[in-house]
Amino acid sequence: MKNVLFIAVLMGAAVAAGAFENPGGMWTPMQIGEHAKILSELGVEHPETLSDTLHGPLSSVVWLGGCSASFVSPEGLIVTNHHCVISILQFNSTPDADYVQNGYIARTRDQELKAPPSSRIYVDFEFEDVTAAIRDGLEKIHDPLKRMKEIERRSTELAKACEAKNANLKCEVASYFDGQRYYLVKRIEIKDLRLVEAPPMSVGSFGGDIDNWHWPRHAGDFAFLRAYVDKDGNSVLYSPDNVPYKPKSYFKIASEPLHPDDFVMVAGFPGHTDRLKTSFEYKYLIDTQNPLKIEIFQDTVDIYKDLSASDAELKVKLGGPIFYRMNSLLFLEALQEQVKRMNLVSIVEANEKGLSDWIHADPQRTAQWGDVLEDMECECGQYARKMQDRMLLDYVTRSATLVSSAYAVLRMAEERPKKDWDREPDYQEKNWEKLIASEESNQKNYDRRIDVAGLEYLIKRVQGMPGSRSRSKLLAAFPGSAHAGEKGTAAILNEMYAGSSLESLETRQKLFREATVRDLRQSQDPLIQLALRLRPLLKKKEDIDKRYGANLALLKPKYMDALLQYKGGMIAPDANATLRITYGTVRGYKPQAGSPEYYPFSCMSELLKKDTGEHPFNSPPALLTAAKAGPFGRYIDAALNDLPLDILSDLDITGGNSGSPVLNKRFELTGLVFDGNYEGISSKYLFDKQISRTIAVDMRYVLWYLGAVDKADTLLSELGIIK
Repeated sequence: MKNVLFIAVLMGAAVAAGAFENPGGMWTPMQIGEHAKILSELGVEHPETLSDTLHGPLSSVVWLGGCSASFVSPEGLIVTNHHCVISILQFNSTPDADYVQNGYIARTRDQELKAPPSSRIYVDFEFEDVTAAIRDGLEKIHDPLKRMKEIERRSTELAKACEAKNANLKCEVASYFDGQRYYLVKRIEIKDLRLVEAPPMSVGSFGGDIDNWHWPRHAGDFAFLRAYVDKDGNSVLYSPDNVPYKPKSYFKIASEPLHPDDFVMVAGFPGHTDRLKTSFEYKYLIDTQNPLKIEIFQDTVDIYKDLSASDAELKVKLGGPIFYRMNSLLFLEALQEQVKRMNLVSIVEANEKGLSDWIHADPQRTAQWGDVLEDMECECGQYARKMQDRMLLDYVTRSATLVSSAYAVLRMAEERPKKDWDREPDYQEKNWEKLIASEESNQKNYDRRIDVAGLEYLIKRVQGMPGSRSRSKLLAAFPGSAHAGEKGTAAILNEMYAGSSLESLETRQKLFREATVRDLRQSQDPLIQLALRLRPLLKKKEDIDKRYGANLALLKPKYMDALLQYKGGMIAPDANATLRITYGTVRGYKPQAGSPEYYPFSCMSELLKKDTGEHPFNSPPALLTAAKAGPFGRYIDAALNDLPLDILSDLDITGGNSGSPVLNKRFELTGLVFDGNYEGISSKYLFDKQISRTIAVDMRYVLWYLGAVDKADTLLSELGIIK
């Protein structure tokens, strides 16, 4: 079904104040110029600037490699979400100073906390269409593995040529519309990142898992970082001699408050959506992949919580992993419930029938695209077979820090002797520094008990499943585990770890730099030997993935060509962690038919009523004292006669947008995206303008907290706030 509303709007339909409803879409900077007319009608000043990634406002937006953020001062100050800096807080925490739970503020620059050495921030610089350079002639390469290798080789050569022009650039080729288009994304990479301020967990995640994804929210999910470079402006690792990065532009705090129906927009780096999948791809996600992920996340969270309860050191190390896995678990459970209730597969099947009928109504279209859906269904069906086995195998390296490190050491040894363009992308020379540096972060969070518990769970899970050849091979990689008997799987794993030298950070980093495959084969280290036994199994999985990707690299562009013509061309590509823009209005919603509509702002008086003093409704005493004392001064909302905390809007976001700046029509900062609503979680697959909502923390709450609770006058002054 064509997006008639949006096409009509683009053709010039008038937009009355408060009448616009976002039909969805995370638009690329290359597409946003086509939206200039409607943006102007919505009151946006200079909408044409949104196509320019080299200057403000888009040059103010940064990517943290998993979250979004933005510059808010000429001294490299960055604002993002509290939950986006948990890894930094955890890296600097000890049992005596738990910054994850208690928060942190640097009163001076020299008190700012170093981020893990593998941390990076990226400033988007430029997009270059390289579709022809990647796609031309691929159909002539009949071997799928050779075809995928050629795609990787071309991507590597383009990225290396780009990076050779500027040592501070990090370049990569990104796929849009599942390979229908390719762009070379050029980013400035900054390696020295430091934490300036983060509130306690009881502020950043007030309401915890109970409130997560649900409105009304009352979370102060914000934090401040600072980017540093050397005195010549070059990106280097941490040094006390480094100076704050000078961004091209930065956002100013909004000069006027938001109201219901006001225009808002977001620029950020949404991670991944699946809105352009076929019905058979959705069946695989809904019936196979998501249920297995839910089971593993739930079981892992339970294991980690039990470990945390037994030891103060483990509690600190597992604070972040529990938070992130629980967030993913709640999301996936809601997603499964909603897509089944809406019968998503039937909706997509009906759309596919419309597309198929349109294709076959014209001989030329039939000749060009007539078989594409059937061919894709055949590929997907073959790939989905035994996917559960391949997923469990993949989780072996993800569930244990040292198993992951041992496998990465082996892969590095295999790839290092090759020419760089022949190496697997993750092991190309430009990534070596970060790979080695990441071991320092791993060391900080490593504990043998965590690794053993994770591996024991997966081994027992495989043991309890119906037998298959691949599962037997996986168990065989852990000698003795198949028949652990009274000794127990955990005891066998502990013996492996006790006999390994990989618990030493220096040993792992030395192996990354120097080890050859021959060295590793001669090693008696139990974890290196485990990696060698796992390698053939994981290599087979990698080849299956590559064959599937290579075949889709021919089929999906044809499908997308047909779909784009059928839909009239105005479709946003699925999110892929590149810069996107979405716009809409401050707006509530009805959680179900006939229920009252939610007001789009939450406030402090609601938080005070909710606060019980018990986790997760236990605000810090300093916040409660300041809130009860009042007044809220310049930050009070006249309509509420209260301090606004969080905002609802119909902006279209997904994971990766966390920390994205919410901007008004003058591109001033009004809030920070941190969540979506429970009823709209299905927007990962299908955006519903009536119910899909974004939740953001209001900058008025951020500024009030900095002044009334943190007493952070220096930070407020840097943000341009006069006391």
